[in-house]
Amino acid sequence: MYPLQLKKIKESYRLALPDAKKEWPFKIQRTFTFIKVQLFNPRLNISWLKKECLINSKSFATPFRQHINRYPKDFILHHRIEVAKQILKQTEVHVTAAAIAVGFNSPSSFANSFKTRENLTPTQWRKQN
Repeated sequence: MYPLQLKKIKESYRLALPDAKKEWPFKIQRTFTFIKVQLFNPRLNISWLKKECLINSKSFATPFRQHINRYPKDFILHHRIEVAKQILKQTEVHVTAAAIAVGFNSPSSFANSFKTRENLTPTQWRKQN
């Protein structure tokens, strides 16, 4: 039951994300759309993003931030944590399963990112919410 429930939570979240705006530069549109599609893929990182979106510049993060209000890495982490919070609140899956479901490669990186953003561990956050 949980895999289907996790899939529904993730897809619902992804569908609620806005589409890339036509007034953004093409490179930003392409990057935003790629992130939206691959958000929960554990392979999604800045190196893969740059390769798949044909970005050669080391400074693409600043223009991305100017249009999206977050740097690409922060954008990805923010949305993964938001979905993880929904999973932790709506299901009883283990924290490790939630971490893997939203695209983290390890439970420790998930716990560190979560605590940095929420000032609580995922388990503490679940108990409070």
